Amino acid sequence: MPNKSNRQDGEPALEPDSQPERDNTPEETAKSKARLIAKANHDLRGSIQVILTWTVILERQLDELGVQDRRALEAIKRATSRMTSIVEEMLVIPETDAGAVEATRVESDPEDT
Repeated sequence: MPNKSNRQDGEPALEPDSQPERDNTPEETAKSKARLIAKANHDLRGSIQVILTWTVILERQLDELGVQDRRALEAIKRATSRMTSIVEEMLVIPETDAGAVEATRVESDPEDT
């Protein structure tokens, strides 16, 4: 049977605990959510690190790259920087839910990045 997800065969799915949420207490639900976020964070960091590693390798060959290739490399670096920020912010979600961190609204413009 074909794998319909984007996962590679053998990779675990990022799913909360198998028990239905309605059976969980709020504390159990919060713990399950925190575990899911931690798993996603770990997996995303690994993927981002691979992208950054290849970016460094390509940067070592800048003399051989054309202008369009250099622009593409800069776009990749900006995108991975944004992804890294998002992944770091994900870790704050469980703390915010638990009341350990206070959320503050910050105005931003995606064009500024």
